[in-house]
Amino acid sequence: MGESPFMLIYGYESMIPVKVGAGSLQRDLFIVEDAEVNQRLHLDLLDEARMNSQLKLVAYQQRIVRYFNKKVKFVPFKVGDLVLRKVMPNTKIAQHEVLGANWEGLYIVKAIF
Repeated sequence: MGESPFMLIYGYESMIPVKVGAGSLQRDLFIVEDAEVNQRLHLDLLDEARMNSQLKLVAYQQRIVRYFNKKVKFVPFKVGDLVLRKVMPNTKIAQHEVLGANWEGLYIVKAIF
């Protein structure tokens, strides 16, 4: 998404404890007045950064959906077709464990909604 979760929540980047104790260029060049101005600027732009990251997330999810939907082949059922039904975890027979059937049926399609 381009932004860290910490940035999206608090409006500024976090500093890991190693940098705090050992010293870094970021800490050495720190000026309080500039930091306050930059923080106000970042807080003003925080909603925009959140919106941009949300848009990137939605675009990513749409790409993933398109990728997986390419593999799906639509097969319309007609009345009278024979179909199988996937066995769901709550309908599986517990004694069969891993070797149980994944599909059950043959069922006949009686109506299409």
